[in-house]
This record gives sequence, structure tokens and C-alpha cells, in this order.
Amino acid sequence: MKVLIVGLPRCGTTYVQQLFRHYMKVDRHNLINEPFRSNVGTAYPVTTKKTPEEWLQSVEHIKQNGVIVKDHVHHYEMFEEETGQPFPYEIYDDFYKIKLLRSNFKSIIMSLVVSRKWGKYNDFKGDTILNEKLHIDRELLTDAYNSQLKNHKKMKAFNKFQFNETVDYEDLTGEPDMDKEKFDFFRKTYYSGSGDKKDIEIQKRKPYTWTIENLSEVEDWYEDLSSDRVYRR
Repeated sequence: MKVLIVGLPRCGTTYVQQLFRHYMKVDRHNLINEPFRSNVGTAYPVTTKKTPEEWLQSVEHIKQNGVIVKDHVHHYEMFEEETGQPFPYEIYDDFYKIKLLRSNFKSIIMSLVVSRKWGKYNDFKGDTILNEKLHIDRELLTDAYNSQLKNHKKMKAFNKFQFNETVDYEDLTGEPDMDKEKFDFFRKTYYSGSGDKKDIEIQKRKPYTWTIENLSEVEDWYEDLSSDRVYRR
């Protein structure tokens, strides 16, 4: 079985990808992370953009090696802009498709500004939990808010394929065995007594309230930004 996880930045796609990888016992070579983002690395702001050839190579990589693929919905539009070709959605025809949402929009924005300020995203390879506090400025918050709102609208309008299930990140606990049961995929595909690992340790990122030094000020700015806009799922 192949799995596609589609969401937005800071909506838990990496956590869910790792959850599936461990329970499905998938090799890292077959785990593909955001193949259609515009930059080669994870730095923000983007400094090294992919060439059109690299975008097309990502398609072939998925065809040949993809077992668990996670991506952000706006990357498909970026693919078309960069290559001048329509995105080949048919490469996911035989994938089980999961839409991952996050109902708390404020948490999305705060998590995004922390990640951009910190310069790191969860990769589950070591220092994945930020323990220091960061001072966030209004410009960074505004940029994160505007970009994420734009991406959220793309997610709402996305209709290129039908998802097999939709899961809200807020329902996930950070306890892998419990979170596994939140997905129809596992309930329908894997018998709970099949000998799956029970010693998995995957941590969700600490809440933004632990990591923003000037939290009260940043939350006031957030309220200003959202005062004339309504966030709806």
C-alpha cells in the first residue's frame, strides 16, 4: 500500500509521515518529503530554487520509489508555474490519500513563525524540540499570516483528487499507538495484534506558548491581523 499525506505548513504532516513510516516499516529511501517545494533545502527564506529539470525528476522519483509521500497543497501550483506543465496528479492514482487539517489557525501561524525564526523544522533526527524562547517581530508574524492564509484558501479549493480520509491534527496526541487508531487506513489495513512495534518515540513540537518570548505582544498582533478576516475550515 502507498500513502500520500497532503496538508499545509505546520499542520503535522511530518509527524504523521513518521508515524506511518514506523508502523508500515517503510525504508527511508521510500519516504519522500515535500518533493515539490521550490527550494532544495529547508532554509527560510528560499535561497536555492529548484530547476525545472529537478521538478520533473521529482515526478520520476515518486514513480520509482515513493511509498509514503507527504507534501503541501500549494506545491502543486508551484510545479505548474516553474515547469510550464500541468501537474501529473495521476502519479498518485494508486495511493491512499489523506488530507491533514489543523483547526486551530492561530496555532498554525505561531508554529510557523517559531520555525522560521528558529530556522529549523521537525525532522525527527535529533534536536527536534525547541527549548529556548524566541523573540518574534511583527514583520515575521505578518508574513507568516499572509502566506498561510493564502495557502489555506488553496487547500479549501483543491479538488484534483478525492481523499480517502481527512484527519484533524488537533485530534492527535503525540502518543504513536493512540494516534495510529485515529486513521481509517490503519483500522482497515492492519490488525492491531500483528506484532507492530510498541516502542516508537515520536514527539510533536512543543506548543508555541513555550517558545515565544514576547507571547502577549505577538498574540495582540495576531488579533490585529485577524480582526477583519474570518478563518473557516
